[in-house]
Amino acid sequence: MGRPRRIVQTTFPYHITTRTNNRTFRFHKKKIVRIFMRVLNRAIKKYNVTLYHVVLMSNHYHLILKINEHNLPRFVQFLNSRVAMEYNKISKRSGHLWGDRYRSTIISSDEHYLTAVRYIYENPVRAGIVKNPDQFPNSSFHFHAFGHVSPVYICQDSLVFSLPGKPEHLNYHEAFRHLFRLTSSSVDRVKEGLRRRFFGPPEFVKTMEKLYPV
Repeated sequence: MGRPRRIVQTTFPYHITTRTNNRTFRFHKKKIVRIFMRVLNRAIKKYNVTLYHVVLMSNHYHLILKINEHNLPRFVQFLNSRVAMEYNKISKRSGHLWGDRYRSTIISSDEHYLTAVRYIYENPVRAGIVKNPDQFPNSSFHFHAFGHVSPVYICQDSLVFSLPGKPEHLNYHEAFRHLFRLTSSSVDRVKEGLRRRFFGPPEFVKTMEKLYPV
């Protein structure tokens, strides 16, 4: 059975992730983190991508973004190949850095999106690396939560700012922090949803499956 056709669209946001080969720890040194962030910055500018969220773990990364042109495969190919090239050069190694092909999930613009955002920032907490998302340095959490300068060009996320039940007086950064005080969704449900082609309510998934059949 062949691989599912890669879906490229510019309406809904994506969750993108790629793991290292054999899930080996690669991104645990500051100089390697800087390489990844520098290449990511080049990629989003080169391919006109709107990046909202990034979390770089030691053996994989999470991106939540929108594409403005039909160039998602080229964007990810550029990112992964250039990171691998620079990583191998500085580490004096050869061979594959990345394992399987990247995963891309289209997310509906509702509470499912909010759970996906919270899921990726809580990844270091679930891994036992930190106790709270704000203690993990290799993500865009501090940009959204506190307005800190980001090493990559990150955009404020209007979907987070418009989350249901948010007190009206909150500014953007307060609204983002408020997201993490809400009741968490089932981790297994979100994890499983982000492994599929579409993550959203049943009617969203049904509509997208009709638009993009396997």
